[in-house]
Parts: sequence; C-alpha cells; structure tokens
Amino acid sequence: MKRKVFTRIAAAVLSTAIALGGVFVAPQTAQTVHAKSAEIKQVNPSQTSITVNWTKYSEVSDTKINKMHIGIATTLEGARAMTKAKKISIDPNSTSYTFNNLTPGSRYYVNITVDYRKYGLDWDDYGYLCDPFYTTPAKSSAPFQTHNWRNLGSFSFDWAEMPDVSGYEYEVYEGNTLVKNDDTGTGVFRGGSFGDAKDKKKYYVQVRAFTEINDVKYYGDWSDQTQLLVNSEIKRTKKGYDVKIKKGKLNVSWMKTKGADGYIVYVSTQEKVGYKAYKIKGGKKKSAVVKKFNGSKFKKNMGYYVAVMPYKKMGDRIVYGTIGGKVYVKGKITRYCQTDELGN
Repeated sequence: MKRKVFTRIAAAVLSTAIALGGVFVAPQTAQTVHAKSAEIKQVNPSQTSITVNWTKYSEVSDTKINKMHIGIATTLEGARAMTKAKKISIDPNSTSYTFNNLTPGSRYYVNITVDYRKYGLDWDDYGYLCDPFYTTPAKSSAPFQTHNWRNLGSFSFDWAEMPDVSGYEYEVYEGNTLVKNDDTGTGVFRGGSFGDAKDKKKYYVQVRAFTEINDVKYYGDWSDQTQLLVNSEIKRTKKGYDVKIKKGKLNVSWMKTKGADGYIVYVSTQEKVGYKAYKIKGGKKKSAVVKKFNGSKFKKNMGYYVAVMPYKKMGDRIVYGTIGGKVYVKGKITRYCQTDELGN
C-alpha cells in the first residue's frame, strides 16, 4: 500500500526517531530541501510578461526532487494557492520561467514549490515566496493643465495617477523644441510645472510612468501631448490698461492665447469675492463687451475688478489657463491689482 504524505513536522519526528534507533523524541525543525537558498530574481521585464530566474535547487543527502511547481498572482496568498493547486509544473532542473499575458503596470508575486522524496516518503515543500515583481507601465493618459492664479508665464499640470509604478517623467515643448525634462522621483508623485513661458508661443507637455526594477528604471510609453494655455493678460495702454466703462457697458481687450477655444471674463465690485463669469466663445477673440453686471448697466462712478482667463476643450474636460492679473477700473482710472483671488 502506498504510504501517505506526512507533514513537515512529522518528517522531523520520523527522521529523529530513525537516527536514535527507533526512540521517539520531541519534534525538531525540518531540514531545508535544497543545498542553497533559491534566490529568485526578475529579468527582462515587459508590459505583459514577467521572467524570473532562480538558483538551481540541489538534491542533498537522500533527498530526491521529483517535481516543481510555480505560480503567480497579484497577492501572496493567490500565488501560494496556485502552486498548491499544482497548475503549472516545471522541470526540476530549470532555473527560469516566463509568465505572459499579464496586465501592464501591475504588481505580482511568484511562488515556487518542490515535490521531493526523502526517507522513502513523498513530501511537499510549500512556502517559497518572493518580493513583488512588476510589469512595465502602460501608456500614460494625457496630462491636463491645472489652474493657478496669475503666475504670469507659469504653467502647472497634472495627470491621472497609475497604480504600481515608481514615478513619472515629463517633457515640455515650445513648439517642437524641448524646453524642460524632469521627473517626479520615486514615490508616485504626480504633477509638474514650467515657469518660463512666452506670449505668442505654443507649449505642449507629455508624460510617461516608470517602474524601478533591480535599481533600473523601466519606462512606459509617452502620453499624447497636451497643449498648455499661456495667460491672457489684459492689454496695456499708454494711460494704463485697455478696460473702460462706455455707455453702461464694460469694454475689455486682452492678449490672445494660442490654442484657446475661448475666454472667461471675470467681473466684481469687490477685489477678492463676488466675481461673475462671462464666457466668450472663440479662441481668436481678443476683446469683449459685457452689457450688464448683476442685471444692471455698468456705472462710471463705481469701481470694478476685471480679469480674463483662457479655456480649451479637451474631450469631456474643459481646461482653464491662468489669469493675466486683475485690473481695477473706475471712470478713467485703471490700475493693476496684486491679489490673485477670484472668489465667488
């Protein structure tokens, strides 16, 4: 009759008993299956595959390795369950295995188990688990400009964060010329900036994720480029700024922003709050007439705070640029405001 498989503890008890001529003593720690600890390491990562190498398992004393099994999952428990179920058998002499059809930019765990014969009995060695391994990142989604108050010539932008990556690299272009390359460092930070934009120039940004594997950075594909919007500054004149009250209406002119789909004119009678937004469609426009404020005509003897901001449609998202500063107008007097707020 074929003998049943014993547990590891039972093996230790039995081996001790044999060594002492049949005297039964307390259990001892089980011997390791292999002469060397199997150092498992990831090599040649890709978006959809993970290849692992390990030190060859060695037969020692009267131990005979019969089979090996390997498993992979997104959790330690899942990897162990896969090998315990013996779904993937591998040659005991092998030292490498490649898992395919995996998800890009994801974390996985690998488990290797050994079936062996010792003391004339069959045993299973479960539990060789490793540090997490990673597939390389997929293509990043296009970044989007985030609004920051005033900051003339400065852009801030963000992007959708990807799971299981180490960080991101981004590039800013002035037309076709690269003007900035930077990365967030490791730690899955997101977002970047550029602080030297010029009027009448077009700017673009793209981003890609990276994952550090064995101290080497592996990069995903670059995202589609996103155009950044330069601030729309209210035009200056010899006497101040080109904003005035005329026949009960507000007239304002600004510097046109390349790539904009339109502009938002903000107006309030208070410097920091109470702003009403007036949408001006058409990226080529550089002036507007606002007919009423809170249902009434504009009054020459009342002071108004005015700002202009460009916007651009990106799919289902509307991206807003940066205001070119606020201007105060009362009668023929205009002056630049130092505050940034456009509170409602």
